[in-house]
Amino acid sequence: YSLRRRKYNLKYNLIILGYKMKEFLKTNYLILSFIILSITTELIGIIALGSGFGFSDPRFYLTYLLIVSSILYLIKNQTIRLWIALILFIVQGIINIFCIVLFEMTGTLFDFGMFKLRNDAMGILESIPLNFLFVFSFGIEVSLFYIFGKRFTNKVNKPIKTNKSYIIPALVLMLAVLLNALTSNSLNRKNNSDYTKLLYQDAMGKYKSLGMTSNFFNELYKGMFYNDVELGDEDKISEFLYSKTNDKTPYYGVSEGNNLITILAESLEWYSFINNPTLYPNGANLNDEQLDYLFPNLRTFYDDSVVCTNYYAREKTDISENLSIVGAYPTNAYINYDFPKNNIPFALPKVLTQNDQSIKTSYFHNGTSDFYNRNTYLKNIGFQNFYADEALYEMGMTNWFKKGNRNLDSEMIEAAKDIMFPKDQRFYTYITSITMHGMYYERANLKKWYEKMNSINIEIKNDLLRNYMAATMEFDHAIGVMINDLKDKDILDKTTIIIFSDHNTYYQGLSNSIKDIYDYNNDNYTNLYRVPMMIRDSNLGHQVIDKFVSTTDIVPTVLDLFGINYYQNFYFGNPIFSNKESIIYSRAYNIFLTDKTYFYSINNLLYKDKSVDEEYLIDLENRAKIHLTKLEYIDKIFYHDFFKNKDHNNEFISKTSEIN
Repeated sequence: YSLRRRKYNLKYNLIILGYKMKEFLKTNYLILSFIILSITTELIGIIALGSGFGFSDPRFYLTYLLIVSSILYLIKNQTIRLWIALILFIVQGIINIFCIVLFEMTGTLFDFGMFKLRNDAMGILESIPLNFLFVFSFGIEVSLFYIFGKRFTNKVNKPIKTNKSYIIPALVLMLAVLLNALTSNSLNRKNNSDYTKLLYQDAMGKYKSLGMTSNFFNELYKGMFYNDVELGDEDKISEFLYSKTNDKTPYYGVSEGNNLITILAESLEWYSFINNPTLYPNGANLNDEQLDYLFPNLRTFYDDSVVCTNYYAREKTDISENLSIVGAYPTNAYINYDFPKNNIPFALPKVLTQNDQSIKTSYFHNGTSDFYNRNTYLKNIGFQNFYADEALYEMGMTNWFKKGNRNLDSEMIEAAKDIMFPKDQRFYTYITSITMHGMYYERANLKKWYEKMNSINIEIKNDLLRNYMAATMEFDHAIGVMINDLKDKDILDKTTIIIFSDHNTYYQGLSNSIKDIYDYNNDNYTNLYRVPMMIRDSNLGHQVIDKFVSTTDIVPTVLDLFGINYYQNFYFGNPIFSNKESIIYSRAYNIFLTDKTYFYSINNLLYKDKSVDEEYLIDLENRAKIHLTKLEYIDKIFYHDFFKNKDHNNEFISKTSEIN
């Protein structure tokens, strides 16, 4: 009897439990549906970005789901619950669409600092590449959720009876998971005194690791509450900064007394004017005679220059620009917006004028003057003159923006050449081009370059490539205008000219298409970020530098060529003529890059060349540690405007004067 009784009770309890589970599932149908669709949406978003399937670290996303589910659970009216869930689901979809569009347009992951760039983003927005896979699937999910959710609320239209005992556990759950999220994922520089730990981080990229929605909220949280850096011992900072002077290369001082022209060539790629079917299988594949005809000035410049065949860039324009002027860049901030009035005495314009007060420093850009806050920032780092669209229009440059086209680089140089390249005064002129900027649609003001291509009967089936080549031909013409003007003024041989690309043609995936590179499994993945850099100097002639070179190497190279001694720890890079190689640690992408490796953690290389051996990995680790140690002090300098202090500024001037 006792045994039958226990079996009966067990069966009864199971029936009761099953009934309660059924009632629980029924009353929380909307919450369960939200969870399933939310996870599905996030996974589809990650797939749409080409990052594979699933999360590598789902803790933050699961925390997000628990918090949202707890909120929905506390809402007892099913109709209100439906609308709140629908709104939250749509917000998640919008966040995913935003992150996907941002990545597909610029190759950039979202971070809090981008709110500073919101106005600039509208300035370059020409079209929005919506990912069909994600938009279509999300549209279906929203429709299904609303249709079946509405049908459900019509059947269960009365509020659920409130049980106050649910509230306290729910609030405790929300608090617990929130604390878990903040402690496990919102790491910040303020609590990370050893930056070299970043080299060993267990990460596979923010979106792959956290998901787009989680990363979005995580970045908001860090940006609002933990975007700071501790200054620490100021004497220790000075001791580090002045601990190492430069090593002179065999070419130290060969350009001393020269003029300097630096041209940031927007999105310039080798494949536009150099034929290499192996590296660019889907390029135009023109012969040398055709390329000489289409790109006479770039081809001649190449033959007369030191050519860095292994130069790589993995940043956006404003960061590449700063790396070529300042030589360093802080983390979790944008110099132009966060530190526009900082005193930066080690910036190249200030260093050049400290050594020669007669030198004229000028910056030119045929875009709008307030883009990237340049009108406030550039004069602060030592450019005495700043010329952008309005000033250039007054000089005679056509306002093509008003006609729906990019302004022309050749017209900028033609209009301003006498100010850019003064005949009787030593100068440092920095030019940022714009014609080759994406998107790559057909432009009316490039008509003569399309006609030039047509005149030799070449057929380029890829319209994006054809439009890009026309823009590059316009840039080529601008180089010709500059060279001819320098020759006419008899100052070409007294002028050092650097042309470098800020990044690859990531717009519309053109670089991926031409190089046939889409993921880390490609045998030559890092070639995706291999772009042109050339230095023309009559004292150097034509040479080929095949060691790994990055944008951070530009400032040390200039200082070395111009015979100016400096302290190494202010700059990330090394002169291109030295036997030292640098490393890229991207501020925007949280990625390490060399010509042979690509990784978030040195313990898990996403890509490595077949030639990489143990000796290379040891050297790679050392390079990365040197870079990250410098980065730690660079952060302190920028976040606390270290050289605003007169004593620190005077110390810099005094010490640099001593070694020169």
